[in-house]
Amino acid sequence: MTDRVATAPTSTWLDPAEHRPPRGTRMLLLTRWGIAVIVEWVDDGYAAWAPLPKVPKRIKARMG
Repeated sequence: MTDRVATAPTSTWLDPAEHRPPRGTRMLLLTRWGIAVIVEWVDDGYAAWAPLPKVPKRIKARMG
């Protein structure tokens, strides 16, 4: 057995005070309790945000 773990490029949570989240767009939001959800931004209850990852065309094609 190996101690190596498969990893992928990671994104960073953005501070809404420094990087204003876009309106009307679904994104990853981090709640004050550390739970990640996918919703649109509202000005209450969230500590950070991140854009959703892009899905390459070749993967979309496999999804049907």
